[in-house]
Amino acid sequence: MAHQQLNSLFSTTGSAKLTTKNKQTNLRRALKQAAKSQVDLPQPQKGTDLHQVYQAQKKLALATDNLKAGNQQLALTLTKLENQNTAISKLSVASQKINLGNQKISQGQKKLLVGGKLQV
Repeated sequence: MAHQQLNSLFSTTGSAKLTTKNKQTNLRRALKQAAKSQVDLPQPQKGTDLHQVYQAQKKLALATDNLKAGNQQLALTLTKLENQNTAISKLSVASQKINLGNQKISQGQKKLLVGGKLQV
């Protein structure tokens, strides 16, 4: 993104020197937006330690998402059955708490994946 902004700016100025304060301000703003963007981040290069960590984290995040989906289904089923039995009611409450914990873990793992890409 930053390369695109620089190429765009220099192609319109016709020189490598920024002549106006306005163009410099626009460039700074565009570069800040590009630096904050988390879209289309490159993955760590194969063969590096960071790539191995990233791939392991990716598998862990997928497993957590699968666990979260299964637990959500369990919570729904227990909610339907809880009127029939008080023990099931307790299980339903516990399952919902586990589901909230899984959601927090999943969100954290997604942040770690983005952080791994930002290390590139």
